[in-house]
Amino acid sequence: MERKNPTRTMYRPAQEMIELTPSAHRTTFAFNASMRAWLPVARAAFPQIQVTELVTNDPTFKNPLLWTVFSVADEDVARHRGLELTLDGADGRRWGMRAAAIEPPAVWPSDLEFPTRLQWQGWYVPEDRRPETDRLVLISTAPVDLWLGDGAHKLDAGQSPLDISAPSRAVPLRAEARVTSAASAPTVWSIGSAAIGSHPFPHGRANVWPGPPRVTIEYRGGDGQQLLAREFDAMFGGHSVGEGVPPPAERPVLIRMLGTVRINRGGLHEFELQSDQPARILIDGRQVWPAYADWTRPRDLRREEILALTRLSEGEHAVVVERFHRVGGQLNLLWRPPGKDQELLALESLVPLSPWL
Repeated sequence: MERKNPTRTMYRPAQEMIELTPSAHRTTFAFNASMRAWLPVARAAFPQIQVTELVTNDPTFKNPLLWTVFSVADEDVARHRGLELTLDGADGRRWGMRAAAIEPPAVWPSDLEFPTRLQWQGWYVPEDRRPETDRLVLISTAPVDLWLGDGAHKLDAGQSPLDISAPSRAVPLRAEARVTSAASAPTVWSIGSAAIGSHPFPHGRANVWPGPPRVTIEYRGGDGQQLLAREFDAMFGGHSVGEGVPPPAERPVLIRMLGTVRINRGGLHEFELQSDQPARILIDGRQVWPAYADWTRPRDLRREEILALTRLSEGEHAVVVERFHRVGGQLNLLWRPPGKDQELLALESLVPLSPWL
């Protein structure tokens, strides 16, 4: 998948790092100063990235600010491609391997005992939205349960094809099948137009980074009552969180992000929410920031504290971030655990969503 512009501004870091995987070409990204906190996440995902800092007046960028530019190595991208395939044998033993699509393994373990459960997990990265790719039409050679984003589906041989709207951005993908022999294992096929052709799904359009989704994103009406859309992500935040708001875009929308943080060492924790619109943090149902109840009123950073200090015990705690969206899109949740430096709420500290354990 060749990119039209080899240098692009990274506004949705977790999503865009997921979307790198299908690319076979070196890609350069740029962070502006307000997004520097995401650089450690990029380094962890792509250890071989080459980083340069510069001030630029390049018209590609809106402002001549300090930019952190990094180039992603092809080898780093390649090692994230595909789906994780897990085989659970009848004797309780488990095997793990990489698969390019929802299809049987190329080589079955010689001592695998049937019946067995096959489970494929990863992220599906859609094609660029064009008329010929705005639908997904799937069929299967055998029974299989399929979860794509927020949708659950059952496919089987001989039934009508599954015809659904293609996602506009990367979404979690999971499939599961129970088989009595190698010959009964399913292959899910994507049926395309004459120009695109058919292929095992989602061959070439999947990756395993960053593992299971950890954050649920709900887009709700301005009063928070009506659910308009739901998505999933790996972390809290980005520089364009309003991108997923369903049309019409001009209406007020409440963006609600839900996740669970695992605290390994109890004590006083510091949180900072960077947002260009009114927002708040709730932990275990209690608003910890801002300090005043009417959190949707315009912010005045000259008069309010930008940090929240709260004592958390060892264990798991529910975290909710809400942002009242009209324009803009910046939302970053940072924290400082006891004895550590400030960072984005770490990927490894967020609990995977239950369907993906």
